Amino acid sequence: MKTDMKYWFAFYTMSRHEFKVAKRIEEKNIEVYLPTIFSLRQWSDRIKKITVPLLKNYVLINGTEKERLNTIQTEGVITCVSFQGKPAIIPNQQIENIKKALEFEREKVEVKDGFVKGEKIIIAAGPFVGVQGIVYFNEKNEKKLAITIDILNRSVIVTLPQESVIKIL
Repeated sequence: MKTDMKYWFAFYTMSRHEFKVAKRIEEKNIEVYLPTIFSLRQWSDRIKKITVPLLKNYVLINGTEKERLNTIQTEGVITCVSFQGKPAIIPNQQIENIKKALEFEREKVEVKDGFVKGEKIIIAAGPFVGVQGIVYFNEKNEKKLAITIDILNRSVIVTLPQESVIKIL
């Protein structure tokens, strides 16, 4: 890993501190990405649509090794996600796939722990053109797309529009 190159890193945060941590990192002039979705929450007197983190307890940065070390020292950050003692680097394509999926389907996105097994595909038409992922069918037999972040062992799930043409990789 080159020290002056920018890479995507994931940081594990204290519970329910994702927004605070993202703001603190941003104040350090480090590029931070906190993917969010909308969720309906019910109180005793009303139902409200709120914004929640897509990846619970995680924030992502696109930074250099120096910025990664600076981020670890941010209040609310527990650790940088590592693999075999080295900081885990998330491929750009996985981040781009999540950004693209959230751009169109923010209200219908769900997160599954673990990996979704199935065929690897790339969407050839429709609003998800160019997004890579894995297709599977849920209990209602709806076609879904799983965009996996391997390092975090998480899959972001979006419903595929009927007009999509799927090309198997």
